[in-house]
Amino acid sequence: MNKSTLSTFHTLKGRLILLSVGIFAIALVVAWFALSNLFEKHVEARIQSELTNHLNQLILSIKENKPGKLSLQKPLSDPRFNQPFSGLYWQVSSKDGGLLKSRSLWDFKLGVSNKIKTANGLQEYSINGPDDSELFSMVQYVSLDAGSGEKFFLMIVSLDHSEITKAVDNFSYDLALALGTLAIILLITVLIQVFVGLAPLRKIKTELAQLQSGERQNLDDSYPEEVLPVIKQINDFIKSQEIAAERGRARASDLAHGFKTPLSILTAEARRLEAQGNTHSTQILRQQITIMRQHVERELARAKLQSIQPQTSKKTNIKDTIEKLIATFERLTDERPINWIIDIPADLSIQMDSGDFVEVCGNLLENAQKWSKTSIAIYAKKIRNDRVVLEIEDDGPGVEDSQLEEILQRGKRLDETTNGTGLGLAIANDIMQAYHYSLEPYHAKRGGLGMRLFMTIKD
Repeated sequence: MNKSTLSTFHTLKGRLILLSVGIFAIALVVAWFALSNLFEKHVEARIQSELTNHLNQLILSIKENKPGKLSLQKPLSDPRFNQPFSGLYWQVSSKDGGLLKSRSLWDFKLGVSNKIKTANGLQEYSINGPDDSELFSMVQYVSLDAGSGEKFFLMIVSLDHSEITKAVDNFSYDLALALGTLAIILLITVLIQVFVGLAPLRKIKTELAQLQSGERQNLDDSYPEEVLPVIKQINDFIKSQEIAAERGRARASDLAHGFKTPLSILTAEARRLEAQGNTHSTQILRQQITIMRQHVERELARAKLQSIQPQTSKKTNIKDTIEKLIATFERLTDERPINWIIDIPADLSIQMDSGDFVEVCGNLLENAQKWSKTSIAIYAKKIRNDRVVLEIEDDGPGVEDSQLEEILQRGKRLDETTNGTGLGLAIANDIMQAYHYSLEPYHAKRGGLGMRLFMTIKD
């Protein structure tokens, strides 16, 4: 069995078609042999009946004018008896040497041998005929008064078996054509049956793709009863995943709020110690606070990533989300004013949970605000029918070429003098990868750092 056959068996459609073709092939071959044999038996029965009729005519017509001299009162009806080597023959012989035969035998004499069977007083023989032909023969010993007293006569009527074989071969050929046509019809029927029968599975495949792309939230329940239990299990699993994702987000949020107050108190305590001149204790305390923040943010990011489900994500409007984030930054920061430049189509939406998109853009905007001098530009546009690119650029000092690859590494800080844990950009990159999106840093035209996001459009 070659590789292509094995690969066909790996598909349900291939298995059904191969199984059906195998069954049909066996059934049609068996039918061909059975019908051919049955037809041959019917032909032989018809020939037997025909030869018996000729034999009866021969019995009624035979006459012995004088001992050893036989004749017919009237010729037999079939004209083939008068055609030399026509394939249909008769012969009558008596014990005293009398012999009479049909003109079709010409100078050939039939000899009785190889009896096949006896039925109704008649005996069937396979007799050698002219040109080594095989003759199907009806033989009967008859005691009758042919004009010179009662005598025994051996009467033989034969037909060339090749005529039977030819009729059977012609029938077998026509039967093979008919069964071949039937096989084609059955194969087409099987293909239609398999195509229609597996339609629900193709529908499931389509809906699963739509589920993965976020076009639907669950599978339809308009399936045959045999498939409905599977559909129900899939929908229940999707629902449980959504519930688990929501619980994960809630726990991550609770954890963030739970640590926020203690860390704020420790930070205030560090400032108090620094004001008292205890710089050594302040340095140690701030180092430990930074380590704690890194651990908290790392675990929060891990919990968030585990709860992300791209296939069930709803659409999020880019411009609305960016404007809300900018408004929040402007309220919470008392630093230098930033000129926000926004060029985003109002109707452009992406396939991403709004909370995850806020997390990504919040980290990117916070980093841009930290390094910008006077302005931050945010652009978004379609690059394909189903893709969108979002660019966030600052006019800060930027980074070296060698540092572009290090920016997204977890915990990597290019400037240790600035506040932060070095996890913001890495978390944003992890979230993007969880959605199978990409985040690329580049040198912005404004002189600073640019971050380019490639995402899927959600209509």
